[in-house]
Amino acid sequence: MVKDIEKAEEDVEELKQKKEDLDMAVKRADQARKTQQLSEDANEVGAALNPAAAAIKQVVKKLREKFEEEIEDLKASKEAIEPGVRKLQKAVRVQKRKIKRVIADKKRSDEVKKERMRMLGREE
Repeated sequence: MVKDIEKAEEDVEELKQKKEDLDMAVKRADQARKTQQLSEDANEVGAALNPAAAAIKQVVKKLREKFEEEIEDLKASKEAIEPGVRKLQKAVRVQKRKIKRVIADKKRSDEVKKERMRMLGREE
């Protein structure tokens, strides 16, 4: 049981690190989206003069929209980590408390048993 609790604590730290990694990924993806938007704006003039450039512009626009959807999905996934971490931390705290309580109860039970045996004259 103690090993399980230690493993859970390690998992909490790992989840926190993954959240930080996701934060950085979201930030980089958002920067890439902004750069792509600037490029798309710059190509506006070329698209007006060249039908092929206009077609490419439409494809790039669709890709950007899809990319933005993926960024939003990534943000939603990232936001789900924190409640999971809190829940796992709470479970670990509860289990530790229960273990301490069981140990204390066992110690008290042993003391009562020892006292009872002493009173009956059957000391161990």
